[in-house]
Amino acid sequence: MGASSGIRKAVLTCLAIYFFTVATGFSVISYHAKTILVQANVGEAIDANLGIILIGVCKMAGNIVSALVIDKVGRKTLLYVSSIFICLSQAALGTYFHLQVIIDSAVVLPFSIIINECKALV
Repeated sequence: MGASSGIRKAVLTCLAIYFFTVATGFSVISYHAKTILVQANVGEAIDANLGIILIGVCKMAGNIVSALVIDKVGRKTLLYVSSIFICLSQAALGTYFHLQVIIDSAVVLPFSIIINECKALV
């Protein structure tokens, strides 16, 4: 019952992608988006519910753009570029909340959370 090396590689790749999806906290941020938007003081500029709608629109637009460019750019390139943007957006989100804790009112834009959720555009 030995699996071929191609199947083994595909399974390991799928498991690695799933692990990194979970490790980035994407689902946690999506689940707690309204609380994060309220804590990030986005409610002063727009309603938190509208922010969640904008996040959903960005996710849908990102999926559409990805589906359109994946054949031209390639899966590997798209994965690398999106991984870079995930790292940058998570770092921006973490920096914002870290600065908010340190100085109570961070100078970073509250829209960093919306930019974080728009990472799927790449």
